[in-house]
Amino acid sequence: MSYRVRTLAVAALLALAGSARAQQKVPRVGVVVALAVNVDAARANSLGAALGAALTSRLVVETVAGEDAANRLPAAGLADDCVAQAACIKDLGQRLDADELLLLVITGAGGGVSIDPTWVDVAANRAVTREAILIDEGEDPGAKFESVAPRLLPAAEVRVADVVPSPSPSAAPRRGRGRHFTTGVWIAGGVSIAALIAGTAFGLSALSEHGSLEDDGCDVTYCSDVDSRVDKMDSRALFADISFGVAAGAGIAAIILYLRSGSEAPVDVAPATDGAMLRLHGRF
Repeated sequence: MSYRVRTLAVAALLALAGSARAQQKVPRVGVVVALAVNVDAARANSLGAALGAALTSRLVVETVAGEDAANRLPAAGLADDCVAQAACIKDLGQRLDADELLLLVITGAGGGVSIDPTWVDVAANRAVTREAILIDEGEDPGAKFESVAPRLLPAAEVRVADVVPSPSPSAAPRRGRGRHFTTGVWIAGGVSIAALIAGTAFGLSALSEHGSLEDDGCDVTYCSDVDSRVDKMDSRALFADISFGVAAGAGIAAIILYLRSGSEAPVDVAPATDGAMLRLHGRF
């Protein structure tokens, strides 16, 4: 490769690198409190600093704001018509080393403030008034500034929010394995309570029938219907015994299922020829 060709190649690479750096250049914005009415300097600078922080948080820009910006202003302050003077804007851009400016007029009213911003392109000496920002008493200025940042600098690139990766299935939190009322516990407990109520009803009915037989003297004399009444009493007593047995068994099952609930013993209901069948699974 000749010297001339190598020189042209190097020049082309340098030109491409310079172009890439120019495209990647982040705009620098100076946030300046041009005028503050019914707001002291400390609060005005604090609001300016909060606005600068919000701009860098939401947009791909650099800012100089707050006391840093105030310290770079002329000692005599800004002229009232600075925004209309090309020389004043150029001087302000040089002082802040800024490509763009946001000139703020802050007016206090009660506990709140009204901020009237004017955007300025330093190189083009072009100014555009932006919509006023109203901050009520007690409102967080930072949150308000972040919400309006894109419309203050509409040409600026919005920062892409960090994407929070969703947790993988293996990292998903596991359900606690302590004892708890499972479906099986509720079913077994419900059966136990229902059987206990039925057993009590049959038992009381049997006792009532026994008392009726004694009241009629059938225990000492012969009654014509004593056999049928005794059979009815015995049947009710038998049903009471069966119900109490079911209640005890279901209650014990509910207790066991609760004690084993940490093992997540499954419960399912399967159809049977004469109804349904409850199946309890688990390791004991």
